[in-house]
Amino acid sequence: MRKKIALFFFISSLTFAQEKPYETFKKGKKEKVTIDGKLNESIWQRAKVITGFKQHFPEDKMSALQNTQVWMVYDDKNIYIAAKC
Repeated sequence: MRKKIALFFFISSLTFAQEKPYETFKKGKKEKVTIDGKLNESIWQRAKVITGFKQHFPEDKMSALQNTQVWMVYDDKNIYIAAKC
């Protein structure tokens, strides 16, 4: 239960910080994610990419100067976050 609450607050903070709802993707039990820096598992292709981030300095409403892409996948025990910055 604590993990679900932590996940809710984590995702909520991202949503409110960027003023746009983002989708996470629940991984199937048989799917495997290898922590190797490569996004070659099929799970990453099915997860929705998060883009359109905003800067916080010098002005909160300004779009980020560099493109950042983030993917979030979770299962019953882990949260997997991949980013290209």
